Amino acid sequence: MDNPAMDEPVYDPAYTPSQPPQAQNPDPAPAAHGQGDQTPADIVYLPVNMRFLKSISCALKIFELLFGLISWSCVACCLGIGANVWVFLVAFLIWLYAIANFVVFTFCLDRKLSFVHWGWEELIFNSVAAVLILSAAITESVVASDYYYYSAGSAFVASCVFLWFNTILYSAGIVFSFRKLKGRWPWEGHSTTAGAGSSWSTEQQSHPPPTTVEAPPAYPTDDVAKY
Repeated sequence: MDNPAMDEPVYDPAYTPSQPPQAQNPDPAPAAHGQGDQTPADIVYLPVNMRFLKSISCALKIFELLFGLISWSCVACCLGIGANVWVFLVAFLIWLYAIANFVVFTFCLDRKLSFVHWGWEELIFNSVAAVLILSAAITESVVASDYYYYSAGSAFVASCVFLWFNTILYSAGIVFSFRKLKGRWPWEGHSTTAGAGSSWSTEQQSHPPPTTVEAPPAYPTDDVAKY
């Protein structure tokens, strides 16, 4: 015969009935997606520079990244032959720097890193990259002529072609960087009107001024847009 006292709950003098017994050690339920303790003020938004993404400079950078990826990948297939190690380092390091440059201008990070003169940075980078990739293309062409009939001959030819393409793209980037920095094309003579755009401003680059400018209020109000 079963003892009925065994079916009754045991009295615990340390128990406080402030919570139901089943809620003393509950397993924490996973928070629903987006319903945690995070508030909208804690979320970091990255602005996208749509003006840059629609520009010719952006198109040049995208092709530079694409051709650069193909060129150093082809060079990596035949490392250790001739001067391919140096060619690989040039193509790969310039490609990495081009990615960083693209991210900076796409997400308006140039406004936060205002201590860098981005007009001169872009012009100097394109100039240095064009010279280095030109020398790498010449070197790879010489090596490819010696190893054309070997098993890696197709990789040599592909790397040469895309290195020469990248040389043309970075040379075009020099022209557009000069235009963006000085406000005129390199073949145009210096004039007073062209000199007006010579002072590069990251504020103007990322967010051009509106066509109609209204006088700001004397004191800031709550209606002013917050950036």
